[in-house]
Order: sequence, then C-alpha cells, then structure tokens
Amino acid sequence: MFNLRGDAKRTSGELRRKEGGNVFGEGSRTPVSITILVKDNSEKHEIYYHDIGDYLTREMKLKIIEDFNSIETIPWNKVHPDLNNDWINQRDESYSSFKPLYDENDLNSSIFKKQITGVYPGRDNWIVCFNKEKAQENAEKLIDNYNSEMERLKEVNDRKERLAERNTNEKFIKWSAKLNDKFSKKQPLEKSGKVVPYLHRPFVRKWLYWDDVMNERASSYRGIENIMGKVLYMQGAGSKKVFSTLFTKTLPSLQLIHNGKGFPQYIEEDSFGLVSNISDSFVKKYDDLQNDEILYLLYGLMHSKEYLEKYANDLQKDYPKIPRLKNYHDFVEVGRKLADLHLNYEDVPPYSELKIVMNDNPSYRVNKMKHPKKGKLDTIIFNSDIMITDIPEQAYEYVVNGKAAIQWLIEEYKVSKYSNGLTDDPNDFSDDPKYILNLLLSIINVSMQTVDLVNSLPPLEIVNDSKSVNYQAMIEDDLPTVSENSIGYDGED
Repeated sequence: MFNLRGDAKRTSGELRRKEGGNVFGEGSRTPVSITILVKDNSEKHEIYYHDIGDYLTREMKLKIIEDFNSIETIPWNKVHPDLNNDWINQRDESYSSFKPLYDENDLNSSIFKKQITGVYPGRDNWIVCFNKEKAQENAEKLIDNYNSEMERLKEVNDRKERLAERNTNEKFIKWSAKLNDKFSKKQPLEKSGKVVPYLHRPFVRKWLYWDDVMNERASSYRGIENIMGKVLYMQGAGSKKVFSTLFTKTLPSLQLIHNGKGFPQYIEEDSFGLVSNISDSFVKKYDDLQNDEILYLLYGLMHSKEYLEKYANDLQKDYPKIPRLKNYHDFVEVGRKLADLHLNYEDVPPYSELKIVMNDNPSYRVNKMKHPKKGKLDTIIFNSDIMITDIPEQAYEYVVNGKAAIQWLIEEYKVSKYSNGLTDDPNDFSDDPKYILNLLLSIINVSMQTVDLVNSLPPLEIVNDSKSVNYQAMIEDDLPTVSENSIGYDGED
C-alpha cells in the first residue's frame, strides 16, 4: 500500500497542508493510494506500507513515483495489525477497558442514556438566517412555492412524472429527498414550524425555521429544547480533525462540530418526564459529585492535551471512553471554568491588552472581516473604520472543529449573497449595533482564557485495578514504550 495522500475532503488547516497536492490535480479531492495485491496461493500474508510524506506538491509526488520506478526500491514498512485490525493509527489497548461515553449496543454500560444528533437543515440558505424575521419569511416563501407546484401538477398522478415535471430552479425551491417524497405522494406543506435560536457554528448563533419537513433531519430536541440543560456536543467518528467538544444550551447544528453527536444533560422518559441523561452506574462511581459536576469532569477531561494526544486514534473512530481518574476533582474545577466561559461567551469582557483603532464616528457594520495580509494574525480589519491590533498569538491556539474560534467568527460574520437570490446579513442579528465587534473582542478573551485553563489541567492519574497510573510520570521516567517498528509504521499520523 503506497499512500499518496492528497485528502482535501476531510482535512483543513495544517492537516490539509500536510496532505499536499493530489496526484490527479485540483479536480480530485479524494486521497489516493496505489495498492498492489499479490496472489501466491500460500498461507503467508503480509502487509507493507509506505507514506509518501507531508507537504508535497503534485509535481513532487509524481517525481517521487518516477524515481522509485519499481516496488523493489521503495522502503516499505511491514505492518502488524493490532487487535482491532487497524493497520495504522493504531489504538491504545488499555483504552478498551474504560467506560464508554455511549454505546448504542449496550446502553447499560454507557455513561449517557441517550445521544441526540444536531439538526441537519439540508437547505440552510432558505431556513437559517441571522435575521429572525427573514428566516420565517424565507421558509414561508419556499412553502408557498412548493404548494403552488402541487396545485400546478395536481392532475399528474404518476409519481415519477410529477417529480420530472416539477420546477427545480434553486431560486424557487431547494429540493431534497424528504421534499421529493412528499411531493411524489401529493402531500402539501403546512406553515407549522417555529423560528428558534440555533448554534450554527462554534460561537455563531443564528435563527432556524424548525419543523419536521423543512429540516431534512430535524433532530429529537423538540419538546426539550428549553429544558435540556447543557448539551455536551462533540465530533462524530471518522473526522481527521483533532477531537473537539463544546458545551451549548442552544439547539445545535449537526455541523456545529464535524458530523457531531450531542448529549443533553436531561432527556424525557415516558414514565418519569424529565430525567438526568447520565446513567446511575456512572453517578455511583462519583457519588460525591452533583449532576453538573459530572459534566464538568467530562468536559475537563476532553480538553486535556494528554488525553487527546494519547488516545487520538481511538477518538477518531468511536465515542470517547472515560477512564476512572484519581485526581478527578481537579478536572471538575477546570471543566467548570471552561463550561462557564463557553456557555456564557457573549458576556465575557474584551481582552484587556487589545488595541482598537477607530475613525471618528465609526460604523459598526461588518461586510467581511479580514487580516491585513496572510499570516498577520495579530491584526483584524473589522471594517473600513475599525481595526483591532495586538491580538496575542496564543488566542489562535484555541481550536474547535479544526479551526481557531476567532477564525470561525471572521469567516461566518459576513454578508452572504446566495445563488438562490437570498442574502444573509449578520448585522441584522441584534439590535445592538456593536454586537459583532463586542462578540469578536469577547471571543479573543475566551480563547486566551481557554488556552490558560487547558494548560492548567493536571496530568492523567488513571485508576486501574486499585492503582493509579500517572502517564506523565511514566514519560518523564523514560519507561519502555511501544517502538515504532513494533507497529510497523513510522509516520506522524
């Protein structure tokens, strides 16, 4: 297996740059490999692997292939699959003994009783908007257009013919599998949805027209969205991004964090009404902690650099597993502070060391924020009247869903004009003309404090068979570790 890299689909930022160019050119976004299978009718089966390397252009990769000329000249690494049958990105064997955050096949062993995926609108430009009234107006316009097509084609009974004859202009309707199905069955739409606050991306709130039809996957928060408490939202399996999680009390988007999974603090059960979503068995393990404190423990742990680095391969492939910690009270306290920062981010004061340069009588409207030039991250041009300088480099170290929190604001808070003729203006979100500027200044401070808090987390002291294991001490004592050759792979990943 000769890995040529070039993944532009599931990577971004530094990981994307490492993937390098695609050997088939910019038109291809999928990673490429050369696989050679040898059939020799024997029982001897071996796997050999070579990674072409980081930061290579298409031309450099093609030159490497040309220079190798033959598989005989390639420095292959022999792969020894682990117990999970992973070839590379192999998992830590001790990890399997930890408590699963969620196991849909064995809920009795899970920390959480229920997982609720975020909302997938499927037609963001129509029903997601910074302006609350426009979100309602756009959704109702689409519904009217749909019903007018129902009336126009009411005499057409054949399902396939009805679908073939419908107006597919995206300025008229954004079709989807769900709408196609209803249309083929002659089912009209009703204006039964409601506009609700919606966390579209990290620290980016919008409004969503929410109902079961206009949203391709409306999610199951309905009925508990105002009483669900905190939601521990984290990325789903399969992401190449560094694992990240974010607390929210606002209805989350599926892509708030890559293909995300949500764990609300409370859920509804038929017999009992609103109940805790945390299993009794896990609560008993930490019987001196309250419900909130257990969430803070999880939040602190899942921000630990040591935890994220040690179990990075596992976190990419399944729900997190949680070890029993000897020093769990320390994680609770840091997790509590992180949760307060991330849930109440709009109320955090600006970072005190910033310098804000303004013209006289400035406008606070934003069209598109930007840095003055590539790589000059200490300065953000807010608009033609306002510039923010002296932003510490550390502020960009707080990364969620593969991108610095500050970058999410720069990219999302801009006036967007879509191909369907609709517009989305972030200046319409709040009656406070300074809302976006104040939000940006707050998030810079949130980022600085988050980095400090993450750096203050204690080392992992994992209780195993009544003994605590301090992995940091093991590293410092230079104890034997699994060698690179023993897993048959010597790359960074």
